[in-house]
Amino acid sequence: MAEIKPFCGIRYDTNKVGDLRSVLTPPYDIISREESRVYYENSPHNIIRLILPEGEHKYEKSAATLCEWLDEGILTRDEKPAFYMYEEEFYLEDGEIRRRLGFMAAVKLEDYEKKIILPHENTLAKPAEDRLSLMKATKTNLEPIFSIYDDPKNMVRKILETESKRQPLFEFTDDSQIKHKMWGITDENSIKKIQEALADRTLYIADGHHRYQASLEHRKKAGGRGSDYVLMLLVDTHDPGMVILPTHRVIKKLRRFDEQSFEKKLLEYFDVTIYKFEGKNEVSQRRKMFKYLRLMRNNHAFGIFTGGKKYYLVSLKDESFIDSALNSGKSRAWRELDAAVLHYILMEKVLDFKTSGKEYEENILFVKDRDSAIEMVYDKKYRIALFMNPTRPEQVMKVADNGERMPQKSTYFYPKPLTGLVIRKME
Repeated sequence: MAEIKPFCGIRYDTNKVGDLRSVLTPPYDIISREESRVYYENSPHNIIRLILPEGEHKYEKSAATLCEWLDEGILTRDEKPAFYMYEEEFYLEDGEIRRRLGFMAAVKLEDYEKKIILPHENTLAKPAEDRLSLMKATKTNLEPIFSIYDDPKNMVRKILETESKRQPLFEFTDDSQIKHKMWGITDENSIKKIQEALADRTLYIADGHHRYQASLEHRKKAGGRGSDYVLMLLVDTHDPGMVILPTHRVIKKLRRFDEQSFEKKLLEYFDVTIYKFEGKNEVSQRRKMFKYLRLMRNNHAFGIFTGGKKYYLVSLKDESFIDSALNSGKSRAWRELDAAVLHYILMEKVLDFKTSGKEYEENILFVKDRDSAIEMVYDKKYRIALFMNPTRPEQVMKVADNGERMPQKSTYFYPKPLTGLVIRKME
């Protein structure tokens, strides 16, 4: 059973730091070097100094800065344990407004073999070691791990919706026009009901696999003293604001590429629709291709742009290819992922592009913005752009339940929770 408990969160004192927007950041692993400099310049108390410290002895520097801010009252600790309910209201690409509601809690660490908390991605040694070193130095959970759970009866959401009628601890809109609100849930009855509702639920890590791996390693070495719990943001997979965005691929070099041969090879595996254009109707054809791509989200469909005067919309011709072409030894749930079909049929079989090894790593780029991907091909920086539909939350859970890990960049949970809203000392 998943063990969750309230904790006394450490938060910024707005009387000392002013506008919270000047001290918060996205998660550490999506911050570029250029963005990092901006956050450093935004405020001398920006959380970037704790999560991405610079220079020699950087982990020790982060720990010293944390102690300094606590001593000066820049950061203050709440007196009463709480769940911290967090709401993000945001716009989708088509202008639709969504609202995601979750809560942050201290969650007991569990080895994956127990199937209480499950991953869906592989981890790399270097990022995990980096977060472990930071954790050792600060003895603090500086960022929440984002996890999802299945609550089909909406038991937790009903409690959260009731709590959301109260005045929040804060609310603001960031530069991306995402509105953030947070409340402290301290009512013992509400806390108990949430704990009971999630007691028999499996938690699935959405974002933060390296931090969770680091937390498991830290627990082995620290041995108690709060290290057996980790800070998590928990969101119901049925929440209306649960959004996974697609991550598109652009490929720099292909061993050989001839458009006629490419189209012939495509037809072996896919039904193909071509949207031809001249200069003036390029935008309308582009929009049409993406519109039908979205409508075909259950058909293993992909968009393709090779730099010419046409867009391709392709969909898998026969479901039997999932078994014959993806001879991977993986479960059916894994083989049915669009990312698996893209990598092992479209990229390997059609484009003759190997999806592992040095050649793959040097020639592939993962892109969130589809128009940027098209511009990269137009500018001849990349040879081809491949567009996907998003993975569904239930697919993430099915693959994780099978003990498998999804292909690289299969998910992009959106929006990301901000870092610095609340942190947790391991005590």
